[in-house]
Amino acid sequence: MLIHTGRGKQSIVLDTRTEEGLDVVKRLVERADVVIQNFRPGGAESAGVGYDSCKAWNKDIIFLTLTHKP
Repeated sequence: MLIHTGRGKQSIVLDTRTEEGLDVVKRLVERADVVIQNFRPGGAESAGVGYDSCKAWNKDIIFLTLTHKP
């Protein structure tokens, strides 16, 4: 049985190094319930989209970090 877990989902690519990209992320977080990120440790913070930033944009946000150990 083949399950398509990503079926019907949408994606977007943003450059958070630009003001425009970071503004789009901010507007998405303001409307979101959950943020899931999988940057390497410290990567989300350096990209400007870490827990503190997301919490400032949406006080009720649930912030989930997924990490992978090789």
